[in-house]
Amino acid sequence: MGFCGSRDDALRVDNGVLQNECFVDVLNIVPHAIFLLISVFILIVWNRSVLGQLHVTTWVHYHGHSLRWTVTIVLVISCVVGIAEGVMSDYMDQDTVNVHAFLPQCLALAAALGSITYYHNVEQWNSPRFLLVLMGYWLSMIVLKFLKAFSLYKNDVTHIHLRVWLTWFDVLLYLILLGVELNVLRVQRYAFFKKYIPAHSSKELGTSKYIHDHVNLLSKASFWWLNSTLMEGYRTPLEMEDLGPLPKTEGAVAQYAKLHASFEEEKYKASCRNQSPSFHKSYLRAFGPMLVFAGVLRLLGVLLSFVGPWCIEHIVDYSYKAKSHTNTSQSGPTVQTYVINNGTDNSTFSTLPDSKNTLLYVEVSSFFSNGYVLCVILFIGTLLEHTLMQNHHFIVIRQGVRLRAALQTMIFGKALKLSSLVINSGKMTIGQIMNHMSMDTVFLMHLFFFIHFFWGGPLQIILALLLMYYKLGWSAVIGGSLVILAVPLQYFAGSGLSNVQKKCMSKADKRVKKTNEVIQGISVVKLLAWEPFFTKSITETRTDELRSLYFNSLFRVLLSFIGIAVPAIGTMLAFLIHPYLEDEPFTVGKALSTLSLFNLLQLPCWLITHFVNTFVTANVSVKRLLPYFLAEEVEGPGGRGAKTHTHSIGVETTDLDSIRLGLVVDISNGTRKTSSLLRKDEDTSSLSSLESTYSRTPMHSRHGSRASLLDTHEPNKRASIGRTSAGSVLTVSEPAEPGRRRHTSGVSTEDEDDVADVTTVIEPRATVEVVHGNFSWELESKELSLKNINIKIPSGKLTIIVGPVGSGKSSLLSAVLGEMITVSGTVDWNRGTRRAYVSQKPWLLNASLKNNILFGQQFQWRRYNKVLQACALQPDIASLPAGDNTEIGEKGVNLSGGQKQRVSIARALYSKADTIILDDPLSALDAHVGKHVFEDAILKRLLRRKRTVILVTHHLQYLNQANHVIVMKEGSVQYQGKLTDVKKVDPDLYESWRRALRDFKSTQEPSQKETLGTDNKELPEHTDSDVALVSENLLRPEGHRRPSGQMLGSLSHRRLSTQLSNMEEETTSQEGNEMEDHSHDKGKGNHDRNKAVNDTETGSKVDADSSGKLIKKEHREIGAVAMGVYVRYGQACCPLLAVIVLMIYVIYHACFVGSNMVLATWTEAITDYETRKQMSSNFTETFDNGRYMRIYSILNLSGIGGAMLASGLLYIAAIKASKVLHSTMLDTILHIPIRFFDTNPTGRILNRFSSDMSQIDQHLPNTLENLMKCFFLTISALIVNSIGTPYFLLAAIPLVILYFCIQTFFRATTRELQRLDSLTKSPIFSHFSETLNGLQTIRAYKAEGQFQCHAIQAINNNTTPLLFIHSVNRWLGIRLDYMGAVVVFLAAVSSLSACLAGQTTPASVGLSITYALLVSFYLNWIVRLSAETEMMMNSVERVDEYTQLDTEPVRHPEGNLIVDKTWPENGEIEFLNVSLRYEENLDPVVNEASFIIHGGEKIGICGRTGSGKSSLLLSLFRMIDICQGQILIDGKDTMKIPLPELRSKLAIIPQDPVLFEGTIRYNLAPKCDISDERLWLALETVQLKDTISALPEKLDSSVSEGGENFSVGQKQLFCLARAFLRENQILILDEATASIDLETDSKLQNVISTAFQNRTVITIAHRISTILKYDRVLVMDNGHIVEINTPEKLLEDTDSHFYALVHQAKK
Repeated sequence: MGFCGSRDDALRVDNGVLQNECFVDVLNIVPHAIFLLISVFILIVWNRSVLGQLHVTTWVHYHGHSLRWTVTIVLVISCVVGIAEGVMSDYMDQDTVNVHAFLPQCLALAAALGSITYYHNVEQWNSPRFLLVLMGYWLSMIVLKFLKAFSLYKNDVTHIHLRVWLTWFDVLLYLILLGVELNVLRVQRYAFFKKYIPAHSSKELGTSKYIHDHVNLLSKASFWWLNSTLMEGYRTPLEMEDLGPLPKTEGAVAQYAKLHASFEEEKYKASCRNQSPSFHKSYLRAFGPMLVFAGVLRLLGVLLSFVGPWCIEHIVDYSYKAKSHTNTSQSGPTVQTYVINNGTDNSTFSTLPDSKNTLLYVEVSSFFSNGYVLCVILFIGTLLEHTLMQNHHFIVIRQGVRLRAALQTMIFGKALKLSSLVINSGKMTIGQIMNHMSMDTVFLMHLFFFIHFFWGGPLQIILALLLMYYKLGWSAVIGGSLVILAVPLQYFAGSGLSNVQKKCMSKADKRVKKTNEVIQGISVVKLLAWEPFFTKSITETRTDELRSLYFNSLFRVLLSFIGIAVPAIGTMLAFLIHPYLEDEPFTVGKALSTLSLFNLLQLPCWLITHFVNTFVTANVSVKRLLPYFLAEEVEGPGGRGAKTHTHSIGVETTDLDSIRLGLVVDISNGTRKTSSLLRKDEDTSSLSSLESTYSRTPMHSRHGSRASLLDTHEPNKRASIGRTSAGSVLTVSEPAEPGRRRHTSGVSTEDEDDVADVTTVIEPRATVEVVHGNFSWELESKELSLKNINIKIPSGKLTIIVGPVGSGKSSLLSAVLGEMITVSGTVDWNRGTRRAYVSQKPWLLNASLKNNILFGQQFQWRRYNKVLQACALQPDIASLPAGDNTEIGEKGVNLSGGQKQRVSIARALYSKADTIILDDPLSALDAHVGKHVFEDAILKRLLRRKRTVILVTHHLQYLNQANHVIVMKEGSVQYQGKLTDVKKVDPDLYESWRRALRDFKSTQEPSQKETLGTDNKELPEHTDSDVALVSENLLRPEGHRRPSGQMLGSLSHRRLSTQLSNMEEETTSQEGNEMEDHSHDKGKGNHDRNKAVNDTETGSKVDADSSGKLIKKEHREIGAVAMGVYVRYGQACCPLLAVIVLMIYVIYHACFVGSNMVLATWTEAITDYETRKQMSSNFTETFDNGRYMRIYSILNLSGIGGAMLASGLLYIAAIKASKVLHSTMLDTILHIPIRFFDTNPTGRILNRFSSDMSQIDQHLPNTLENLMKCFFLTISALIVNSIGTPYFLLAAIPLVILYFCIQTFFRATTRELQRLDSLTKSPIFSHFSETLNGLQTIRAYKAEGQFQCHAIQAINNNTTPLLFIHSVNRWLGIRLDYMGAVVVFLAAVSSLSACLAGQTTPASVGLSITYALLVSFYLNWIVRLSAETEMMMNSVERVDEYTQLDTEPVRHPEGNLIVDKTWPENGEIEFLNVSLRYEENLDPVVNEASFIIHGGEKIGICGRTGSGKSSLLLSLFRMIDICQGQILIDGKDTMKIPLPELRSKLAIIPQDPVLFEGTIRYNLAPKCDISDERLWLALETVQLKDTISALPEKLDSSVSEGGENFSVGQKQLFCLARAFLRENQILILDEATASIDLETDSKLQNVISTAFQNRTVITIAHRISTILKYDRVLVMDNGHIVEINTPEKLLEDTDSHFYALVHQAKK
């Protein structure tokens, strides 16, 4: 033995050096050895240096990075093949061992691996000069490989030998690598050039942990880069901080830009074709390129999937041939070589030639027909197939996640522009829009996951059919054609599933919408004891939904059955008819290869079925989304309508309205070019309104505007406008110097606090002007709600709008804000006007009180404190646990109604708006606070600073202060002008106001009585002109006329103001544009970020904890899903049914395994029969196929039937579990204490009923079915391999252990990622819900950009764990695939070796490999599906958490009292030392209250805002905890009376009225148990009969979601009507008439005094006049009852609190 062999002539060079192959092989070793030595030395020296010790967080990719890695990997495979070829060639030489035949290839393999390791380190060092070593190595190898090729040629080695092909292939690979090296040198010029061009690493490296795009190709392909994250997740539960920030390339902004531009292009093309745009084309155009690349990977993977069936046939044939030659003798000096070529016996005898010292090289056909080589080919083919498929999965899933982020951003952006009419009209509900965000985006994401199965499945089926025809002829084609014939059946089932899926989603929408309404109005539901009714209503909708789910499951079972039955029946049919159609009997190899092909058909059949399900669902989602994206948008500046304009009145600015981020189509020279630019388009929607671009800093340029997504995330970029040659295109660039922001009066809003209070300036003529305006709330009918509106709002003045309930006051504000449809006329705003809006129903953020006031503006201490003082918020803040850092709960639950309204007013004051629109905010304030706010906030804070104020109010006493009065009546302007002119123009109206004020004046001191038409001494000195001053002065009574000197002083003030405005310098810091970052708790929800607000609560005072936090962190389980969750799900499924399903699964898989073993035995018997027949000339025995056919058919049909039965029963059990879980959760949620809703956002609760229930209803059953199928198929494969080759167990056991270790390692991380995904979803939906409910306020403030930024941040926070989830799934998948490839290799080698040793049959070899190929596939799916199941069970866990919550106590520990139906007969209420609190860990909000209210007594309760009035009354309903004392009603302890009975015996009109979607009849009497006569009587009583009678459908007229088609005052009247209809002995009114005009209020008070004459009435009122005629008044202060007596006696005591409230003596 020697390097060149042991023959004497091994070293001879007589015929030339090149003819001595050993010498040439030695030369080929030299470059490998030298390179290895140099590279190892460099790596060791560098890594031991100081630089090498540094942890590398950044690296670069040189040009040709991926190509280099790909070619090197191919080179490694070539070296492995070369080693195998060398060993086989050496084996053919029986006389000696020729080390040179394989040693150079071994060194080449080491050098190839070393080269890529060396290159990887050079990239990390970013030192390209080290690449010169590689360049020299590639060059030397090219030269020596050419020498090797020439040497082979000289030795007559031809193309039939494998060595020649390998040599030239290596030459090609080294040439490519040299080309890559030269290209890097050309680009970077790191050597031989004067100027070096360095490569730079990505800025995101070192911060983001999602580094897939930055790692090397091998790490990408194998997902090695995730090891550190998985290790960290295995050690400790992952938090959001552990994942790092999301790369910008994966962020919502980048994805939105692509999708939005594509959709705009599609809309343009569709409009040219006069067609509806296709959203499918839009998202495919946006995300198509990477999908095409993924399709290429899938195509290669599909082709490689046929390597297995091809190898099975040839390995089995090799086994038969090998066994037949085991007894062949070998003799003489010749070398006998056994060769299998294409299934034929090619025994080749080759004698070593004496003339040449050459090897006998193996031929190509001989090499690839060897059984063990085939096992290696099978192994490598399986590795490559799985690598390609896993990377295909990764790409399509990442594109799906990107699509979801883009869709969610696009849906949110559309919501900001969506017309309120779309929601109010019922055309779209908030629940439906929420479903777009939560469900439709997910369905479209899933479509991308399976998009290539649309063509990949059919391609795989066609190729399989062709191969089967080649193997078994027409019988296989007939069997395989069943797959094609099943396509129409699949189409039918898919169409049926599509229709049923639409119904399921529609009914789910209805259920979620009803649930949302109940959660939003939960306080009213509880107060009225309507839980049973709404439980029944939601349950009926749920039952209807479950009925659709049953049909949905039926089609899913049918599709699943098709996927299993078609390949099984096809296989059975092919083998049964083969003996009758084909003359040639099938061999074991062909039969098992065909069986493997039929197994291969199961995957595309199943995946096509799954794709049909996914596509159907996604198509339904697209049909739902497209109308939403095309829905009507809001009018107004920056909106889509052209009828609401911004124009210049007295101020020169540039009109930048209607600029939007969109698609610009530039048509020139007959070509069309598209790009995403900012453009001006008055006819389409606007994403950004940049009217103040020139006048603000970069931060300001985004605040108060509908800034585009790209702009809002690039704060350092400024926009300026310049027109291009394309007429409608606007370009964006940076302006030179931004100016100061000024409102329309010319006063700098930044320095307004430093301008003298008395300063006046020359004003523009009007802030807003409506000309011939006709407005409608109806999208379709355009029925006019406001008719012939012609108004002018003077700038810098106070305009008051008054009128009776339902006259159109709030509608008028909506019209000027562009929220209504402008049927005709125009609304003209002064350009540059910045608006602030305070809605009638206060809208607050779920953030701190300070952030609610700042609303994204920069904090300025001085300004902030002045605003607090003006809104009388300082005492309230002092009482909060964390001051102004106290978190305001969702819907402002921890603030009273007055406090919420004052926070809204403070927000408007703090803003830099020059026009403040106030929609009756004073109605929620008591008399003292209301007057303070009016005087300090409106008169002093706003009007003295020349800010325009538009105030809607029912408080007529403030009319004296108005410069302009607008009177609304029945949707028209009855009068507008000065108050002093009303008496002349409309004496009747003037007199009605005087009568309405009579009661109010009676409460004032004589010196403080106000008379219409008289001036107040604090009236600001601002009028339209000197003439107006004189005219107004002449109209005043003589004693109140202003001296002429004062008028002259006013003129001088104006001149002074003009000078000041020209000379003032900027003194305040520029305000930030984005809302302050709110603290959030490591991915568990952003509690200072916006949460869902749809409605307001009862106005009760709810305390936060000492840290100021009210909203609790969402509960998060740690570790694996508890076994108890699985047990409870099984119990919900019905345990007996679950056991039956499990047994059927075992039986039907056993049937399929048995049928395959029968097939193997059958084909083996046929082969033996044919062998015996060929060996004997007089063979007369016949072969009986019938016995095998019967057994084979029975087992197959039994398995098919069992599969369908198991699938059907599993879906039935799953739907039963869904029903039980939902009903239990609903019942629990409706009966938990109200505090739960104060501390948990609506979005979080609703997420359980929508997203989690959707997972349980539709995804979990399908996942469980697939998991069971894969699990039993894998067990079947292991059993078959163990039976065929017991030695297989020796290798399988360690692999199983490794499998469980990997699974455990993987699940520790993925379960926490799934929980982070679930937790980060809630902030998206909460913020979205909150935004939808505050659209009018957000748009009025032009704060869309701020809210869009928060939405994008929430979406990115959710995208991060989702991307990691799918990436670690691929990490697991590729490792399990590699393990499966090892299983296939071991099964093939062990069974082949056992067969050659005579321990098993060739049929067992083929069957073992066939099932091992299944293991390779299903091992991956088991872990993936088990992880997915655990993720789905996380939804079960979250639902189960809500079913375990503590409900309100139904039974008292001492037993409940039984009361009569007539209880309470007297209505007497007694408080005995009662203290109240909201939670055990909180301080009492009412302390030791003791008093008695006699039956039939009328009691008024008053006190400062937040004094505990509402809390006191809520205790009657046991809505809050009675921590001390007793409350007795007619002598019975309320704690011992069953809650439903207690609440049903009391009537209440809450502070914030709630109406539910439905009809008027439904809202008055949900049980429909009250006659129409009584309903009309109640409506007449509350002054609503005329309004309802005017509606077309009367009592059956629809009420939109939240009652948005009625004013707040009308909603309060509806709630009064409810109370009248209940006819309870006790009536409670919590500021029930606050939003009603004085005249209507007076009428209602008379009705209450008569209709409830003998009943107990308790009223909380801010209008003191409403309770002055009551029997007694109870005064509260800071949670204590300070006095209770008759109004007369309390007023006589000048030191009483009531006297102070009435006469406003305390300030």
